[in-house]
Amino acid sequence: MRKMARPLTGLFVLALSLGAIAQDREEIELHFQRADARAARGAYGEAISQLEIVLEVAQDEENEQLLLDIFHRLMSLNATKGYYEEAEEYLEWGQELEAAAEHRDFQHAMGRYLSYRGRYGEAEDCYRRMLSLDEGDWGARIALAETLDTQGKKIEAQKHLSWLLDQVYEKPDLTAQEYHAAGRACFLLDTYADVKNRWARGMIEYAWELYSAAQELDPEYIENLIDKGELYMAQNNHSEAQKVYEKALAVNDNHVRALVGLASATLGMWQLGYDRYRLASEYLDRAAAINESHPELLQLRAVRAFDDDQYGKALAALARALEVNPYDRQSLSIKACCDLVTGDFESFEQTERMALDANPLAARFYWQIATIVDRKFLYKEAAEFSRKALALDPDFWPAMTTLGLNLMRVGDEVEAKRWLEAAHQHDPRNIYTENMLNVSGRIEREYETIETEHFIVRLHKDQRPILEPYVLEFLDDAYTQLTEKYGFEPQGKVLHELFAQHDDFSARSVGVPYIGAIGVCFGMVFTQVGPSPQHSWARTLWHEFAHVITVSMTKHRVPRWLTEGISTYEESQARPEWRREFDQEILEALHHERLLGIRELNQGFTKPKWPGQILLSYYQGAMICQFIEETWGFEKIVNMLHGYRDFKTPDEIFSEQFGLTLEEFDAQFLDWVREFYQDYTWKPGYDSSDVRRFKRAVRRDPNNPELLAELARAYLFIDKIADAETYAGKALDNDPLNGDAFLVIAGLAMRRERKDLAKQFYLQAVDNGTTHPFAAFYNLGNLLLEEEKLRQAAAMFREAEKCFPSHEGVLRQLLAIHTQLGLDDERLEMMEKIATINHLDVELRLELAELYSTKYLEDRGWAQAAALLEQILAVNPMDPNIHGKLGVAWKESGDHGDKTKRELDMATRFNADGVAQYFVHLAELCLIRGELDEAQAAAENANKHNTLDEARVQVVLDEIEKRRQQER
Repeated sequence: MRKMARPLTGLFVLALSLGAIAQDREEIELHFQRADARAARGAYGEAISQLEIVLEVAQDEENEQLLLDIFHRLMSLNATKGYYEEAEEYLEWGQELEAAAEHRDFQHAMGRYLSYRGRYGEAEDCYRRMLSLDEGDWGARIALAETLDTQGKKIEAQKHLSWLLDQVYEKPDLTAQEYHAAGRACFLLDTYADVKNRWARGMIEYAWELYSAAQELDPEYIENLIDKGELYMAQNNHSEAQKVYEKALAVNDNHVRALVGLASATLGMWQLGYDRYRLASEYLDRAAAINESHPELLQLRAVRAFDDDQYGKALAALARALEVNPYDRQSLSIKACCDLVTGDFESFEQTERMALDANPLAARFYWQIATIVDRKFLYKEAAEFSRKALALDPDFWPAMTTLGLNLMRVGDEVEAKRWLEAAHQHDPRNIYTENMLNVSGRIEREYETIETEHFIVRLHKDQRPILEPYVLEFLDDAYTQLTEKYGFEPQGKVLHELFAQHDDFSARSVGVPYIGAIGVCFGMVFTQVGPSPQHSWARTLWHEFAHVITVSMTKHRVPRWLTEGISTYEESQARPEWRREFDQEILEALHHERLLGIRELNQGFTKPKWPGQILLSYYQGAMICQFIEETWGFEKIVNMLHGYRDFKTPDEIFSEQFGLTLEEFDAQFLDWVREFYQDYTWKPGYDSSDVRRFKRAVRRDPNNPELLAELARAYLFIDKIADAETYAGKALDNDPLNGDAFLVIAGLAMRRERKDLAKQFYLQAVDNGTTHPFAAFYNLGNLLLEEEKLRQAAAMFREAEKCFPSHEGVLRQLLAIHTQLGLDDERLEMMEKIATINHLDVELRLELAELYSTKYLEDRGWAQAAALLEQILAVNPMDPNIHGKLGVAWKESGDHGDKTKRELDMATRFNADGVAQYFVHLAELCLIRGELDEAQAAAENANKHNTLDEARVQVVLDEIEKRRQQER
């Protein structure tokens, strides 16, 4: 064996103490045990150092067994840390030794390493040598079977996997390692139909039992825990996977696979909300600190970059992963997805060939592509790749699940159900499949289908009698307006499903019941939650149909920020009251520099860092659309969509359409936003980052009263009262008339319940020109309101309104005051303003409609009352009384058309409160329309319901008789 010229990396004193190691095997074993213990708890560097010291002394002893004991450990540990050159050296040195062929631990470590590096044929040879030494080596057999399976050698892999399964029932008293190997075999055999069919139960059930048995014998057997987590993840049971990975990390908190698995499980836990992105990033950073080139780590980071449309970043991560293992199936599948969405079809073909060279039966490669591209709305493509997987391996049931789910998304529900049922037979624990089948069954039993020229619509059978005309009307309006505006018509009919229960909507949309959304678009299919006081079903419908347009016209290539921005913008274009009121959030984001640039804006949806960032990103996208339309014209938005359709990059699109780089566009947009809000003098509160910023500024300019006052205000917001008082005092020392300092002192007085002083200081803040006037006026208004000085309070709130015109809290305070003072015109003014910014306030609209049709009839009248009542139908169409009031309003405004009749008919058919009055109006309407039989029936029904308008009913009946006599 050649001499290993390696530096001494451990402690010199320890090396001296090992001078006689070769003479004392027990001493050596003790050091191996220490190194193994350190490695087991994740102290890889310490373990490597310990072993290198032993090696420095042992390499002169010409003891091949001892050297191989050291080499296999150092090879594995260096690979774990990503030190691949070092691992290769130990591999080569070990292979030079004659004893290597019969050294089982070295062969096993070599096999694992070679497989990790994609050298599957060499790894296969290692495991065969191990089995030639001991046919009963379960670890070698499962490793060989996995290596064969990876290469597509399924017939031989099946033989070894079956052997393991048979041994479970022949060998008594299995060890934890043997249970684990058999469990792993069952996991793999789940896609081997010949074997699976011979057993009464599914392979997954056996895998659960065997992994659990291994865990019972050895709760800290970390590889078993990680494989159990993988099994949970395969069934989309993310919460249970999280628990198992956490148990693994309790054993070794530096285990890369456990950290990456935990990150992946966390990302799938919808119930964690936006916090799951932060947690996943933390786990991945911890993994990177151990081995930044671990393929599984790089793969998950690549997928996250893929989600953000950062394909260059994703490909860079994958290039590093493929350096480690050029044939890694997962790395190749993610790369293939990047090739597809960027239109690099030549690269896709090369990637595909690479995967097929490694495994001609690469069903899993195509299936993994399918599971990734559906994240980009490419559901048709996902279904096609699932079919490719099944063409290579008809028993590969995970592709059945993915095919079924994606067929549901493209509206091919008959075939989807067939595949989902087949997948469910293979894996009854899969929650996505089970949920989708359950909701599919409820759709068949409880929902009815309506087909129009452009749509297939599903409504719950109990809601259809009321909802149908309104849903169809909104759909037709959306179709007419948006197809004309964008110059695009979807090919074929769009499927729209409106669900009575949120859980059913959620399960139909994503396969789990707790998604936070209320609408989802898959392209030619969109689903949503039905009427609820918490949202406008009609606004959601319009929003989702706008997605149908933008997603379909770009062939599903539109970035999320743009499709969500367009859909949000189109809400306000359809109805002004549907504009989302995010003024405060935008101003706060401006203040804290949280508005993302175009390059990062998708991350506002995929990796939110603070509460509300996802919703803010919707609104920011809408404002970008508004900015583009006002500055360059709407056709630029359409041109952008065409650019994405044609695989152009954002840099190319923005250069072509605006002559700007993305960064230049971002700067102009921020200037436009500041100008948009230039009349808003409201400023957000401060946090600890502002304290740090102002402290730095004060150190540079210690006598600046404006900076001192801002620092004092920032301290007040984070409840550091003494500091706030100190710096407010310093501000006044330098400027006795500093309004912002008085504002801080007023806030301090409020904290101390000295409201008399607070009011005095707020007034001084206003008199001395505070730069935060909203806070002063709003607080003064509330203090005066407590003193029942209503007119003075109203004056302060009016000033606050000037600072922030769309602040609903201010408007409601003014409404309450004007109501109490009996100032009807001022009260009406506030109600109208609130109605423009809160589309969900049904009661306020009812009251306004009543005022318009009675007290303000001449000024506003029935037509405006009808407009408000029609807005209510976009929120709550299920109340028949609303329909009756709307029918009356339209009738009294002179509209005697079919819609008016429909509304009155709704009120009478579904027993609105005071139904008799609606029969009267229906009778009068039908008389006007010349529908004498219907008029008579309505009049008679009015009498049956004891109408109080008998005289009006009699007039109708008399007129009917008169006309009939004339006809005779």
